[in-house]
Amino acid sequence: MAFGQAPLSAPVAPAAPVAPAAPPLGDSDELFRAWQGSVREAVGRRTPWSVRRPAGAGARRGLGWQAAKIGVPAAVIVTVGAGALMMLTGRANDMLAERASTGTLSSGQPSAVSSGQPSGKTAAKGAAGAGTAGLTLAGYRGEHGTVRVAALWSAGGTTMAVGYADAHPAVWRHASDGTWSLVSTAALGGLTGHLTSVADGPSGWLAVGSMNENGTVEPVVFWSPDGLTWTPQPALTNFAGSSAQFLGVAAGPGGYLVVGKDGSDSQAGAALWWSADLKNWADGEIGGSAGSYAAAAVAVGTGFVAAGSENNCHTIWTSPDGRNWTAHDLAKPSGATTATLTSIAVNQSGRFVAAGYATNGTSDIPVVVTSADGGADVTQVVLGAPQGQAKVTAVTATSDGFAAVGVAGPAGAQHAVEWTSPDGVTWSAAIQVPAAGASGITALTDTGTMVTGTAQRGATPSVLTIPAG
Repeated sequence: MAFGQAPLSAPVAPAAPVAPAAPPLGDSDELFRAWQGSVREAVGRRTPWSVRRPAGAGARRGLGWQAAKIGVPAAVIVTVGAGALMMLTGRANDMLAERASTGTLSSGQPSAVSSGQPSGKTAAKGAAGAGTAGLTLAGYRGEHGTVRVAALWSAGGTTMAVGYADAHPAVWRHASDGTWSLVSTAALGGLTGHLTSVADGPSGWLAVGSMNENGTVEPVVFWSPDGLTWTPQPALTNFAGSSAQFLGVAAGPGGYLVVGKDGSDSQAGAALWWSADLKNWADGEIGGSAGSYAAAAVAVGTGFVAAGSENNCHTIWTSPDGRNWTAHDLAKPSGATTATLTSIAVNQSGRFVAAGYATNGTSDIPVVVTSADGGADVTQVVLGAPQGQAKVTAVTATSDGFAAVGVAGPAGAQHAVEWTSPDGVTWSAAIQVPAAGASGITALTDTGTMVTGTAQRGATPSVLTIPAG
């Protein structure tokens, strides 16, 4: 099986802390707040890395190699670059039928195929290409709540989008030479919740997020052999416990990594969970301090890199095997008081780029950090910001290097922008992305000569395409 490349968003797209009293997670909280609203509805500069330290000092949890046995396996999309991440979670239920997607993709590139589509499903056809008009991804038939895509992942000719629709977790699938279709009706349509991340790995697709059952919010994990049928995967949720919050997932030759935070309310801290086979899970034991979190991750060779925030500073954690971790503390840009990383991508040579933003009390500062040697040497770049302020919301690897997207401009006059780089170190000026309007692009995935991303317009997401580079 070919593994897709992940950027991340994770928020990738806005993902959510699930504890009601948890401190804010920047962009991550926006999805959770939007999902809560949907439930109610339904019902430049470079600075050096300063310190590397072993992760786990003062850890709150004992290290895993504790085993948890598997039970039952279980916006506007804008094309601008390559590689992606996506999201999901849910529970089997056949209550809801699919509501048809509307609109067509702009012409210019062969459409993706949604093979194995269940009979009776309505799918939206279209071809990916350069243009401004896009496919609208709709939710469940008979419901009219908010629909939002939180993340994307591409692998083996298949692109997946995940998020929520009508307060239910939702998964859309697009395979080469086919159509977009909502494939989550049976498994997720009866569940209240949202999806935050998804990845394709050696044992199939894994998706994570949260669900709300009888007023209690808990983490969930779903597994799929093909992206079409999804079943609960309780091994990790049983191992991590109900206080865990799953914000991102990555997969590669070294197995699977789920990232997020763990703990109660304001005491929750960054947490990582690794598995080689989806049956046995280990706690990464990074000892995240209160208020810290890991928002996204990517596989680099047989190891992993996670990105997030700790002690109000953007942070990455690196591991050669998913079990032993090193935290890297980064100096904030001049004048910044806080910083976070929300998305990460890796290219085929193993160079990763993590992206996010810093704040100085009055505006956002777009930043990326990159390394070609697993984090031993890291370069930080402050990107050019029109009108002096911007934030990066997603990043992906492309055939020409990397593409990052975000929002720029003062409150009330923001617009979507893109930055491109041939090497992760040298970046272009910000270029406006008219197709996305004022919405921030929250996730990206490689579709060959294009990159597909997500941005929200009103209550629905759409599919748009623009050339990368």
